[in-house]
Amino acid sequence: MKYCLHCDWQTQPGIARFDQSKSAVEHFVETGHAIETVEAVSVGETTAASDAGTDGSDGLTSG
Repeated sequence: MKYCLHCDWQTQPGIARFDQSKSAVEHFVETGHAIETVEAVSVGETTAASDAGTDGSDGLTSG
């Protein structure tokens, strides 16, 4: 998803990345507003970084 840092403009979920990027460039050219991109993560998808520290440990192993 892409969104504007200056107004309420944003792309809709489910639109191809190419089309989101094209729309973002058009918005920038028309307004001069900065655009931010947020990568969507599927539910149930995790990474080691996002799980770090969730078990109360400091993330270090002993031994």
